[in-house]
Amino acid sequence: MVYAMIGVVLLLLFIGFHVWRSRKGEKQRAYNQKLKEQALTESLKNSRGENLVQSMEQVIEQESLIERNQILVRLIVSGRQNRDYVLSPQKEIGIGWIPGKNGLVVDGENMEQKLCKIFLFQNQVYLQKLDPACLAIVRRKKNQMTLAGQAVRILTGDKIQIGDIRIMISLMDYVGNTIQG
Repeated sequence: MVYAMIGVVLLLLFIGFHVWRSRKGEKQRAYNQKLKEQALTESLKNSRGENLVQSMEQVIEQESLIERNQILVRLIVSGRQNRDYVLSPQKEIGIGWIPGKNGLVVDGENMEQKLCKIFLFQNQVYLQKLDPACLAIVRRKKNQMTLAGQAVRILTGDKIQIGDIRIMISLMDYVGNTIQG
């Protein structure tokens, strides 16, 4: 009877360990898939620049050095061209027209090098307008704010308009789950 109970306990421990490992493996696969998608986004994003395209292995290596509990920003850009980016605000994301100096490259040469920046401060994502001549508006549900020079916290569902470009914001964790604001 004692051996049967020990056998049942060992069997339950084995099953628990197996379930734990499979969940850990699923999380790792989801994380690797997200990094692959980000590498593709990076290569497509920088297709207008010279020698800016990084290999998938380089992006994966860089991203694996960043903590896994990081926040990612998904930018869905509409305007002349529709684009979709997933970027890390850990490093400042510049929005401007010069490839290589900006994470999000927009069309236009009559603008400043950097119109706005998206950055992380105290685990919150912010947008700050850098070009005083540029019109930047943040819309959240029925409210709207025209940016001056101050930084404004952005949340999932916010819409940003910079000149003719419209950007929809989604904040995500490293697995790809949307973070609600």
